[in-house]
Amino acid sequence: MRNFLKYISFFILGLACVAFVGESVVRHYPNSYRLKAETAQRNADDVQTLIFGNSRTYYGINPGEMTGKALNLANVSQTLEYDCFMLENFFAQHHHNLKNVIIQVDYSNLFDPPLEESSWDWYRCTYYKLYAHCDKHSWFSKYSLELLCPSRFRSKLPVAVKYAVSGQAQLDCDSLGFGQTTTKRFDAGRMSHATQSGLDRYKAIHLDMKEYNAQFLRRMCDFCKNNGVRIIIVSMPIWRELFQAKGHDEEPLVNQELEQCRKEFGAEIKDYMSDSRMKDEDFVDAVHLSPLGAKHFTAMLEEDFGSL
Repeated sequence: MRNFLKYISFFILGLACVAFVGESVVRHYPNSYRLKAETAQRNADDVQTLIFGNSRTYYGINPGEMTGKALNLANVSQTLEYDCFMLENFFAQHHHNLKNVIIQVDYSNLFDPPLEESSWDWYRCTYYKLYAHCDKHSWFSKYSLELLCPSRFRSKLPVAVKYAVSGQAQLDCDSLGFGQTTTKRFDAGRMSHATQSGLDRYKAIHLDMKEYNAQFLRRMCDFCKNNGVRIIIVSMPIWRELFQAKGHDEEPLVNQELEQCRKEFGAEIKDYMSDSRMKDEDFVDAVHLSPLGAKHFTAMLEEDFGSL
């Protein structure tokens, strides 16, 4: 019995060592969350324009195409709650040159449940905790280790090991936070599937979550107003056929909230969801812009709001 317990102990210790090494390797692999946090910390006093939102903004607004020094702090599935965290955490004491804050607000984020409650994106809370220094969750939560999401951990480990050996990694974003992975061009045959996927996501929105998310939007607007920063709120473009096919039940709720932001905080509002200046070739799918589409859309922003 004693020998059995000894062998079991060695086995458990061995597994713990393997898990520790694997976790360390994965954590050292570069990612957009760490890059954005480090860039924000390093350049907070110099940034003139900040960009917030989810994947639509991550891939849709290119700070490198703006006139001034800009930084894209959007991320895939990022909620307004984490937008607010990024703004308050990194710029509360360091906003001396900050002039503009661009916030994406549309049906894709104003009605989000908390990220922790998402059945497919909950693990991203781990990235905010580990790499963006978000202390919302304790170190005893399931968000304290990458390996506590086994499916994601398994997919990342081989790439991280390769990086540890070669020192070469393909980042999801450039040095200014602009997403780089949507390299496909518009393809009409693929858009039918993309439109259906977009409709499925639209039908899954939670209208009852508006107030939960609006509180973070208002906090961001209040921060900007108190610090003399211009507030620009945009609804991102979607492909024309998705716009025509989706419902519009959420629009009064969105408009009501944005009008409140205009009156109370002086926010400037622009809805680009069905803007006729956006062409088919600007889209890589029904809700995301291609790199050329992002260049076009960023130019539109400067055309409508002046140099940013």
